[in-house]
Amino acid sequence: MALFLLTTEQKTLLRTLVGFIEAGKIKEPITPLPVGEPTTQFAIYLKGEDSFKFKRISDLDSLCDAGLLRYRWNRFGNGRLYYVTEAGAMAVANDFKTPAEPFAENLSLALLVATLSGGYITLDGIKDSKTVGEIAADPVLRHTAVTHLIASLQKTAQHLLPWSDFRRYYELTRQLEQALLIPKPKLTELQPLFGQLTTPQTDLVIWPQLWAHLYPLLLIANLRAG
Repeated sequence: MALFLLTTEQKTLLRTLVGFIEAGKIKEPITPLPVGEPTTQFAIYLKGEDSFKFKRISDLDSLCDAGLLRYRWNRFGNGRLYYVTEAGAMAVANDFKTPAEPFAENLSLALLVATLSGGYITLDGIKDSKTVGEIAADPVLRHTAVTHLIASLQKTAQHLLPWSDFRRYYELTRQLEQALLIPKPKLTELQPLFGQLTTPQTDLVIWPQLWAHLYPLLLIANLRAG
């Protein structure tokens, strides 16, 4: 997961955990414990004060996906123990203000799409020599690339998702297309859209086929968003 996709709550959680570690109130590994029956929140023991509580254990796993935390299983094999990575500490220190992946701007968008999809997706009207950076900066090329990828994403999702899920997914793709094609896309609008489109609540086997469309769109968004 790219830092771009982290929610405000996930960033706040990581900042809080790093702050507790630096203050000596938490010793790694971080051990979240379920609270309530059924579980409504999770608690982390703090030295010298009340335990810190948060709502979603999935936020820790999202931070792991982004490389900001890592985990190992406890000795019983039924719970995860978390550690802040060097990347996580740096992300907090830099207030998550990381540039787009440095190589991304110089990648050929057409070749990237073809590689990710195994040749299944091609970008008609986009030369192989055109890089992600060039396409993101050119309104005509950007429109061509975005509309083509969105249409292909919709077609792919229609074959993969149950109809009830596809209707919602289709509407989200339309919102993403509109958000990406305005002169200066808004980060606050793009983050939740990418988050929902990359994690449909269905069979996870479909993930690579959707990601082959969404990752190129994410790179364009990352270069354009403010």
